[in-house]
Amino acid sequence: MIDKYTTTGWETSSPASSGRMEGRSGVRTLHFFGARRRLSISLFFLLIMSVMFYSVRAEALTAGKIEIRGLYSIGEDEFLDMFGIREGGIIDGDRVRDGIKRAFLKGLFEDISVEVPDGENPTVRINIRERDFIKKIYIDIVSKFTSPDEKDIKKIFILKEDHVMRYDLLDRAVNRLEEELYICGFPDAAVVLEVVRADEPRRVNLYLAVDAGRPLVINEIKIPGPAINIKKVMKLSVGDVYNRYILDDDLKRVKEYYRKQGYFRPVVGPYSYRDGKLEITVNPGRKINITIVGNSRISTKKLLKVIPFFELGMFNDEVIAETVDRMLSQYYSEGYPLAQIAPIIKADEKNIGISFFVFEGKKITFRNIRFRGAGLPQKKLEDFLSLKKGDPYNPHLIEEYRNALTAFYEALGYLQADVKAVDVKIDSDTNTADITMDIVEG
Repeated sequence: MIDKYTTTGWETSSPASSGRMEGRSGVRTLHFFGARRRLSISLFFLLIMSVMFYSVRAEALTAGKIEIRGLYSIGEDEFLDMFGIREGGIIDGDRVRDGIKRAFLKGLFEDISVEVPDGENPTVRINIRERDFIKKIYIDIVSKFTSPDEKDIKKIFILKEDHVMRYDLLDRAVNRLEEELYICGFPDAAVVLEVVRADEPRRVNLYLAVDAGRPLVINEIKIPGPAINIKKVMKLSVGDVYNRYILDDDLKRVKEYYRKQGYFRPVVGPYSYRDGKLEITVNPGRKINITIVGNSRISTKKLLKVIPFFELGMFNDEVIAETVDRMLSQYYSEGYPLAQIAPIIKADEKNIGISFFVFEGKKITFRNIRFRGAGLPQKKLEDFLSLKKGDPYNPHLIEEYRNALTAFYEALGYLQADVKAVDVKIDSDTNTADITMDIVEG
């Protein structure tokens, strides 16, 4: 009699010649197939679910010797650690099923079956069929003209060395490589692929014969309309192969070049190629001229870094207001709470001129803070806020101080604590700020 595990549980069958059941002697086989070429993902998970939901008629046994056949990619100790079964350990249907699941997560195996004969301390046989892996990809470039090198071909070929050999992707890999070579400027490229067994078990070598054919060559580059000398920032030039990947990167560099020159929302492209002539359409857009007047405490370079026109790709009243807020935040953080900034705009079809007139005011430093209504020690609250005499006074931090104190009280168990009001008085004689916080502890 043979007990064999299927997707619906253990089945017991007798040989046809005997015509009767033969006791409990025999072999129980737990068999689990890997993700084969034609096995869909949904079927794969259906198989797992059916294994999980059906019971296994197999009592726990103590494993004797463990024999592993067909394992090459990893050592036996590593496999058994992953599988969760050792000589002298408990073995049953659940442990075997869980071990098989863990093994398949490693992605190395096509099929695993486990045979457990009846009796005490049975010899457990684990039969493994590993998936094929790609050992080496050999490339033979057959071309009378300029052609991509071996490194470029390996980069765009979707099958990779040391990866699982996907036999279902062979045709797609060849077609994809020819398509990629077309984009790289070789429209007549032809690829032949051969798979050959390597000298190691479950390893194959791939042999690619690539005939790149006659390439498309750039004989002229034309950029009509107003343009800065953008050819100096492009990698492609006359005489090069018409590679659209390199060209796309060139267009991004040209666009960034215009931005750095102060042009707002430049448009680079579309482009066309015909009979060796590459033509690129460029519209640099309007140039923004920015001036900052009246600043001495904070450098113009530092203030220009916070301007969001190019970052947001917009120029309107809201963005200008955002710019003023960012500049004021710079002044506030350095202790200039009285700073004011007024933007003046002049624009025409080609240029946008914007001037920021700055009134910096005097630098104000923190002098002292008082907590009115607080039962907690003054020093404890001061230390919590980390306010020190002589620090720059930043009005933007007042709300942060309020929220921090409320959270501090809540952490101490004052669930109804609230900072009702904050009063700031600036002494123009000493250029200092005194802060008073009204606290209701609850």
